[in-house]
Amino acid sequence: MNTIKILGFTSPSSIEYTLNPELFDFEMTHLPNTLIDLAHRRCPHAVLVDATSLENGLEAIHALRDDPLTTYLPIVALIHKDKAAMDTILAAGADDFVCPPLESREIETRLRSVIQSGHSTQMDTSEILHITARRMSGIVDLLTHDFRNPSGITISSLQLVLEILHDTPDAYPPEVLVLMRHSLFAAQRQAFLTEDLLDVFRLDMNELPLTIEAISLLPLLEKAGEYIREAGKYNNITIEVRPADQIPPVLADSALLGRVLNAALDTSLKFCMPGKMIALEAAAENDGVAIRIIDPGRPVLPPYDQDRFFQLEYQNEARMKSSRSSVAMGMPFCYLALQRMNGTIEISTDQSSGLTTLRMWLPSGT
Repeated sequence: MNTIKILGFTSPSSIEYTLNPELFDFEMTHLPNTLIDLAHRRCPHAVLVDATSLENGLEAIHALRDDPLTTYLPIVALIHKDKAAMDTILAAGADDFVCPPLESREIETRLRSVIQSGHSTQMDTSEILHITARRMSGIVDLLTHDFRNPSGITISSLQLVLEILHDTPDAYPPEVLVLMRHSLFAAQRQAFLTEDLLDVFRLDMNELPLTIEAISLLPLLEKAGEYIREAGKYNNITIEVRPADQIPPVLADSALLGRVLNAALDTSLKFCMPGKMIALEAAAENDGVAIRIIDPGRPVLPPYDQDRFFQLEYQNEARMKSSRSSVAMGMPFCYLALQRMNGTIEISTDQSSGLTTLRMWLPSGT
């Protein structure tokens, strides 16, 4: 028989009972912060809270109920036989209680009972998703920080090496400069993709904080164009940024939209034929602004590819079929980001010209 893991919030001096060690694995603490930490690590079946000191007991129960990983752990409280105290403990979130004189058999029975029935308050789907999103958002923040630091060091180091190579062009073979440029682009691309990967979940769960405001699109177009222009040199691919004369501001999150443009252009660069040109256009359209990326690359084959092009779960399947739908993180990220900014995205290939157009639309900020 597997032992039942019980976490106790109590002090040794208050324990006048013992749980059968053959049936119960009991660990004890007397600090609320330690209680939560132990609950995360030990994953107990139930928690036994000494609430004979009502204030400390309430603090422990509230801490358990407020934490997303422990909020539905069954709780049995030890409490003096007082109706007001009993009502207070139950209202705080305890599932059951026992009163002195304490007997091991009664405590064991109450613990088994609450474990079998679970915490009385039930979660609905939205609560489950919200708790999961909050927890995952914290993990994503941690991973983003941990990945960003080494990526930043790599990129800045490569940029410094390139400056040295430019200052001493005759000191090294020209191939070294080419290799360093390749390395810098790969490091930048890895940093972009990692951040996109980590934010896809938060975008999908509506947990990524955004600042939606009227912003000028032209600087973002130019910046994204420069990034791809440099990267395209390796395959002799050029880019033309061709905005209309009058472009109204768009309602968007500036940082997120810049990342969307990078990801979208990166995808076009991936599929564009060597020696060809990518066009980046923008013009007012339908009470907003349409951004078009046009390239002579691998076509999108309707209707199969169009249906699955922006869905992350189909990427491995598409990759096996050598389809342009194999766009890894780029297009699913763009789709979710534009959706959060009340925009749209679609892609199609003109079979006569062979040109593929990715069209993104955002509402006007005027």
